[in-house]
Order: sequence, then C-alpha cells, then structure tokens
Amino acid sequence: MRIKVSNNFSLDEYVHPEIYKRFKGESKLYINPQLFILVQEIRTRWGKSITINDWYHGGRFINSGLRDYKNPLGKLNRSRHYYGLCADLKTEDIKGLQQHVADNADYYYQFGLRVIEDFKYTKTWLHVSVENTGLDKVSYIKP
Repeated sequence: MRIKVSNNFSLDEYVHPEIYKRFKGESKLYINPQLFILVQEIRTRWGKSITINDWYHGGRFINSGLRDYKNPLGKLNRSRHYYGLCADLKTEDIKGLQQHVADNADYYYQFGLRVIEDFKYTKTWLHVSVENTGLDKVSYIKP
C-alpha cells in the first residue's frame, strides 16, 4: 500500500527502494517535511507530471530522493540526498521546468527552496534542496 505525502506524490517516490524495504512508512522520518511541501508546490504551479523516483512502478530511478547510505553513489557521501534534504525532478519538458523554477525562485523560497544545481550540469533533471544555507535567496551550485 502506497503512503501519500502530498496531493500528487507518495513516499516511495522520495525514498531509495532499500530504505523503503527496511523502514516502510517510517522512511518518512528521514526526509525533511519541507521537501514534500516544496515539491508539491512546484508540481501544482507547473501543472504537469513530475517524476522523482519511479522504482515502485518498475522504473529505473532509485537515487533521486533519499539515498541509501549502505549503497553510496560515487565517492562523496556528503550529498544532501543522504540527509533527505533534496530531490531530483524529471519531466518531459525539463528545460521548461528548470526555467519555470528559475523564473519563480523568489516565490518558491517561501516554500523552502534554498539550492538549485546549475542547469549547465543537470541536463535531464532539476535538483531542488531545502537545506539551510543561511542566505535570504536561492543559491545555484555546481553539482
């Protein structure tokens, strides 16, 4: 049974399958709840389907939300994905979504948006983070 975390998203879309298998609904405790609010607001304003992880339906995306610390991706484990602070959003019109969020970054700041990865490096996804930066505006970073 899927656990809804907002109007358009379920918990499994935010969580690596191994974490979901180990913790089930308790997986929610490892994700900053502001991330659910931010991603839902982006989806609502964007008005089109957005994918985070799709493994639950047999898809290939498993590391776009909370990642499994027991199966680290790459050399660095400092990624905010391991702390439940960010998500990589995918959609058929990724350039359109990236532009939409960039154009409305000030608006999304009130919903927790703090960091976006530079679009020059993220050609097929939009990385959004609710991590605390101590800044009063959204930052663009190199992944």
